[in-house]
Amino acid sequence: MTRSRWTAILLVFFLFACVCGAGICQTWKNYVKEDGYGKLLVESDYLWSAGALLYRFDVNTRASRVYRRGEGLPENNLSCIAIDSRGVKWLGTASRGLWLFDGVAFEPFGAQQQLGKSSIGCLAIDADDNVWTAALGAKELTFWDGQLMRFFGAESGLEGTIRGVTDNGDAAWCCTQKGIFRLVRSDG
Repeated sequence: MTRSRWTAILLVFFLFACVCGAGICQTWKNYVKEDGYGKLLVESDYLWSAGALLYRFDVNTRASRVYRRGEGLPENNLSCIAIDSRGVKWLGTASRGLWLFDGVAFEPFGAQQQLGKSSIGCLAIDADDNVWTAALGAKELTFWDGQLMRFFGAESGLEGTIRGVTDNGDAAWCCTQKGIFRLVRSDG
């Protein structure tokens, strides 16, 4: 080999070592080799995924548990997942409404009739365990505080089809195809 070729090889090796040494050369590692996963939720040392099934992965031991229809999962099309302060997982489904999972059993949301939605596309639970939902393709956001259900739509300034909702403790946030909206809480 020529001297210039050796120099080029050494330069490439040096650059690779520098880039990887600086943390730029990172790779993703696949922990589960099957399909059916969707929205992710982190709960302490567990990673939950809701999609065609409900999946729990222990990030420390790498032990996993899959929940399917035969084990009480309401349907094989979960669209969203959230967790409340008691550790109860709230599951939005494409056609059977909102469901709760306490780690042992699945049960439908108690105020399902008031909610009046069979498809849940967006879901968030705030620090006070208030539940925010929107049906798939909806232009209205539903708020439930455990007793009272309120609806927010065009009359409250929320415009467009809802694509996501979250809460940071000070305000609820909602994104639609018309932008990102903030509902500021007032104390009276």
